[in-house]
Amino acid sequence: MYRIYLDTNVFNILKRPDGDQYNHLRNAMERYSQNLHYIYSHAHLLDLQRDKTDNKFDDLKYLESWVGNSYIVQYYREKRANCHLMTPGKAFEEMEPADRLEGNIKIDDIFTGSTEMEAAGQILKTVLADQRVDISSDIIAKQPEYIQSFYKKFFILERPDVSMLDAVNGFSDMYKSIATNDKSFRELRQIIIQAVNPAMEKLQYDKDFNDALKDTHIKKTFRDFVLGSLHKKDPTVQDVFLQAYMCLHILGIDQEKNKKARFLNTTADSFHSYYGAHCDYVVSTDESFLRKTYTVYKLFDIETKVYSLADFSKEIDSIGICPGISSSAFFSSLAFDLKNGLVISQSDPVNSDFHRIIVRLAAPYFHFFTHIEQFFIPGKGTYISLYKSLESNYSRFLFFKEIAAVVDKVVAVMGNDDYFKANFSADEVQDILTGKWRGRVWSSSVCLGFVQSGRLALQFGPFDVAP
Repeated sequence: MYRIYLDTNVFNILKRPDGDQYNHLRNAMERYSQNLHYIYSHAHLLDLQRDKTDNKFDDLKYLESWVGNSYIVQYYREKRANCHLMTPGKAFEEMEPADRLEGNIKIDDIFTGSTEMEAAGQILKTVLADQRVDISSDIIAKQPEYIQSFYKKFFILERPDVSMLDAVNGFSDMYKSIATNDKSFRELRQIIIQAVNPAMEKLQYDKDFNDALKDTHIKKTFRDFVLGSLHKKDPTVQDVFLQAYMCLHILGIDQEKNKKARFLNTTADSFHSYYGAHCDYVVSTDESFLRKTYTVYKLFDIETKVYSLADFSKEIDSIGICPGISSSAFFSSLAFDLKNGLVISQSDPVNSDFHRIIVRLAAPYFHFFTHIEQFFIPGKGTYISLYKSLESNYSRFLFFKEIAAVVDKVVAVMGNDDYFKANFSADEVQDILTGKWRGRVWSSSVCLGFVQSGRLALQFGPFDVAP
């Protein structure tokens, strides 16, 4: 089962009553719903939260008609995104009242809710007000005029110094202006491009811009610049990805015209791109988003396919169809791929009795398994394992729906197992949660289940034959 991530703009088009040109796509999406898994993320909810009308509640219902309760989110302080079973409506109810990206944060906004909190806030304000910081001479006055003019909007530079409290509030005002005022963000972006290298916009983002950045004033690769700009000892995968996406835009590498630059839009797009990296396909109508997403995926070796809505509509039949196959045809195909497939890893048979090869499949088996591993253990025999690579994207989880789809497709080829188990049943969910799931077993030499590494695999063997 392929995991499909549709951008908010795609759902908006599919929902339109006048979108007749996509009738084929809607019908195909429904027809292949057993093979294609449509999911939503926290980024979809952020988009809807910015809608100040009640139309968003209709949009939530339409979103649920496609995605059900398949939700991906990375909660605060978590190291990675994970899957959850929650409808869009329920997830939306649990969100904070307003997107924190749209407002500036001041001390009075933080220390509220009780007398003790307000007293603590007053103490902090007093301490900060007594601390002086020489912004004008130490920071701003040494900058070029075009940078000074930007800072003058938020700081009183004529004063010899300002309090730390003034500086905190000034930076808060500056952040709010950048986040909510497109003109301010465009001015800042232009300043950054000029400061780094006016030729930055000439870099070809679809080429090796990573090393090309060393020829600018940055003097680093793009990846090193991103990591250095985070100022964190242990940044999460999300931290690095979002920073890379934003830097691609702010440095002008994406070649986006400055008149189209918008901070909140780019921030929202970066979250969509990040959550899309946990899926097999990402689909959008936004060309700028597609370009940046493709570029960042390439930078981090993410194999998620990036499609425009028009291209996805053309290809959905080839993506969604999973033709049935007989047991004999399956094993013939497996033998062919082992012999002729692309070997991406192989042990040294000269220096070790243990022999192991890994083959990357040209097309996944059962809409899931991407690799074949064959290994020979002296005294035990040869084993073969079909599995899905964890290196192809950021996903380290499976929805129950996806496990069920794999089980059903394998059972369609292999038949009921030795314990008369057929298709996946809802009763098996609890066994998975408690670690008691035994999958399917056929004739003691074929089994489908979770292996020691935690990944879902279809295993064969041992066979008394050396490779």
